[in-house]
Amino acid sequence: MSQTSQKPSATAKKISARLHAVQAVYQMAMNEQKAKETTLEYLAHRAGMTVDDDTYVIPDGALFESIVKGVEDKQEELAATLSSFLKKDDESARKMEILLKSTILCGLYELMMHQDIDAPIIINDYIEVAASFYDDKAKAIVNAILDNAAKQYR
Repeated sequence: MSQTSQKPSATAKKISARLHAVQAVYQMAMNEQKAKETTLEYLAHRAGMTVDDDTYVIPDGALFESIVKGVEDKQEELAATLSSFLKKDDESARKMEILLKSTILCGLYELMMHQDIDAPIIINDYIEVAASFYDDKAKAIVNAILDNAAKQYR
């Protein structure tokens, strides 16, 4: 998600918003923070950071805030949806690693509420986000759950 000297595209800003949203939702879960506090912190201090000489794309702020606030507002519904796609007998959703769960919750929220964005775009972007942190198995989990959710929501 790093940018060169040229201006980042709208697509790059949307992917960056999704990556930052996943990180923010993860932070909210780990630190018991609220969306408003977390989004303000991310937009003020983390967006456009330079790490190892790479400057990261500043996210689409409206999309970022929408996802983070939306996941907070729809938390119970999203958790129930996630559980419905996992095996009922093994408490998979409860045991799922928090960052992976954050990735899926953000994707579920967008598929549910951002009907103006094509489902394959949302799914592919969250697979790309998962690839930033995980191996192919986690990417396959994200793909399977979000693909099933797209069929349910759309």
